[in-house]
Amino acid sequence: MNRAERRRQQRELKRQAGDTTVLAPQVQALIEQGLAPHRVGGLDNAKVAYEQALALQPANGQANYLYGVVLHQTGRSEDGIPFLERAVDAVPDDASYHFDLGNLLETCGRLDAAQKSFERAIEIDANFTDAHYNLGNNLLAQGRLEAAIIVCKQVLELRPEHAKACSNLGNALQSLGRLDEAQAAYIRTLELSPENHAVRHMLHALRGETVPKPPAEFVARLSDRYEPRFESHVTKVLAYAIPSDCIVHWSSCWARTFVSTRLPTLAPGLACAAWHCAPTPANW
Repeated sequence: MNRAERRRQQRELKRQAGDTTVLAPQVQALIEQGLAPHRVGGLDNAKVAYEQALALQPANGQANYLYGVVLHQTGRSEDGIPFLERAVDAVPDDASYHFDLGNLLETCGRLDAAQKSFERAIEIDANFTDAHYNLGNNLLAQGRLEAAIIVCKQVLELRPEHAKACSNLGNALQSLGRLDEAQAAYIRTLELSPENHAVRHMLHALRGETVPKPPAEFVARLSDRYEPRFESHVTKVLAYAIPSDCIVHWSSCWARTFVSTRLPTLAPGLACAAWHCAPTPANW
């Protein structure tokens, strides 16, 4: 949808919103009718009620928001985005609407747009910790490590016990080669979340300490980082002419085989170097 079409749609929504006084009680009753099953997982019944509310009042912010959420929860995240966009148009100062629009956009791989939604949520509510945290994840996914570090620190100012933000801070610092600071962040993460075995393993690697076997979650996530790079390396660097369907299958198998069999036998320094080969994922 281009800008002119978006403006026309917004004008139409505002025109339709003029019926709020007459339709509000009926629309609100339908929204409440949908919320009851929605709260207990009855998504199909909730969807029907929200559709009926939107048929009466297409510009209703709450109905658009809830319908978009239901679409996301039923695996139709892309379809849910326009409804969340209408919701924020109707209720532009609701931080939670911008936040959830950002979540849907990020789910669909639209990182730049998601970043703007998270930033708008923070503009409305500077203490919205989850919006800060998701913005940090978003910046990490974009490889904007310096910006991610700033946001992770903001999360920890708001909620010092936020273990995931502390772990993400360590990941960003480690990716930039600021290893002493990364170790400090990982140590703090383990104080907050002692069961985080992936962070504990990374801390061992940074310290050059040998461990018998990496934890399963570390192996799985590291292999997921190698997989997208495997095809490019095989075809562009090694210049192998292999059918693409074989590469897709082999890349997944090879990555998991390598990190589960070879990585544990590498010297700690080499294991740590291997970790640097791709951007560090969020949520560790």
